Order: sequence, then structure tokens, then C-alpha cells
Amino acid sequence: MAMILVIDDNPVVSELIASTLTDAGHDVFLAADGEAGLKHFIGSAPGLVITDIFMPEKDGLHTIREIHRLSPQTPIIAMSASDAYLEAARVFGAAHSILKPVQLKDLASKVAQLLA
Repeated sequence: MAMILVIDDNPVVSELIASTLTDAGHDVFLAADGEAGLKHFIGSAPGLVITDIFMPEKDGLHTIREIHRLSPQTPIIAMSASDAYLEAARVFGAAHSILKPVQLKDLASKVAQLLA
């Protein structure tokens, strides 16, 4: 299927998302913050990125803007507990946004739609 990069500083959330997407046949790579995620993105060019907004080192908005600048065709899904930040994420280049807590079935459906 696709290589997907999940960037989130919460290991429980990351692992749940990874498990769901791996079960759907995707290869999933995890990064704990935007800086690590950006390095992985540059080194591997995943087909889709899922990122949290609030993280240490480099937050999700800066990460989205940088990934979108490097690869505008790569779909990015932003996640946050705040609607206001999700709107900002779309302005910065996110193709879709999801309000936390994430509903895993909805996320898997959106991933499939964006990769189709």
C-alpha cells in the first residue's frame, strides 16, 4: 500500500494509529516531534503524513508548512484537540484535519481516501 509517517509526541496515540494503519496494509514510521519527522520525511519521502499540532522541538504547524513547501503533492493530515489550530493547519498546507481524540476508523477511512 503506502508508506505513512506519523508524527506525535504521545507514544500511545502513535502506536494506536500505527497499529490501525499497519493492519490496513501500510508501512508506518513514527517520529516523536516535528524535527525528527521532518528528517524522516526528507530521507524517505512517505506517501502521506499524519501529524499532531502540539509537540516539543518543532510543532506541527511549522512541520506542516515545511513538508508542504518541500512536497506540495504529499497529503498531510493534522490532528489537534483545538479546532482553531486545525484551521491554521489547513492554511499551512494540511489536506485534512482531525479533532482529537482520534476515531481510528475515521482516520483509516480518510487515509484511504487521500491515497486513492
